Amino acid sequence: MSISLTELYDTRTTRLKLQKEVDKLEQKEKDLTYALTKQLLDEDINELRVDGFKATMEAKESVNVTDWPQLIDFIKHTGYVDLLQRRVTESAVKARWLAGVDVPGAESLTKHVIKVIKDE
Repeated sequence: MSISLTELYDTRTTRLKLQKEVDKLEQKEKDLTYALTKQLLDEDINELRVDGFKATMEAKESVNVTDWPQLIDFIKHTGYVDLLQRRVTESAVKARWLAGVDVPGAESLTKHVIKVIKDE
């Protein structure tokens, strides 16, 4: 089976162009959602009906860490590691490896990356 580099390149190029458009639309959606949220809060209402559409707003509790050292200390003392997500910052681990520091529980893994560019 022969792989078409042209098809791979063209597919990626098309995807990247579309992704830029998607990113613009996503930002516009966020801006409109922010404006609607602000309007509902300013008017002290939770529902708005306009042009055959209904928007409702509900308040959901969220978490904002205000003191990371205090939270980390709490996790160390209690063992409540489920408060954290299971992932490391790759750049931080790699920086320590470059500095000669062994990071227990982490190992290097080789991933294969394919790059296709137009040969001009």
